[in-house]
Amino acid sequence: MQIHFNNKNDKEYQFMLNNLLKDIFLDFQFWYDLNLWDENYESYSIVENGEIVSNICVYKTQILFNQKQYCALSVGAVATKKEYS
Repeated sequence: MQIHFNNKNDKEYQFMLNNLLKDIFLDFQFWYDLNLWDENYESYSIVENGEIVSNICVYKTQILFNQKQYCALSVGAVATKKEYS
C-alpha cells in the first residue's frame, strides 16, 4: 500500500479516484470534465495494486464571517472500499 497525494488536473489519477467514488457516491466524471480540480483541491489516497482503495479530499477556500475573511477547509470525497473498512 502507498499513500498518494494529488492537487492537479491529472486524468489518470482522476480515473482511479472516480472508480472508487462512483461505487460509493456517484460518477464524478462531469466534475473532472469541467476542470474544477485546481491546486486548492487536494486528494489523499491509499493505493494498492494500482487501485485507490481509500480517499479523503480537502478543499482550501476563503469564507466571509461577520464581515471578516477567514481561511477554511472543506473535507469531502471520504470513501473506502467495503473490503478495506
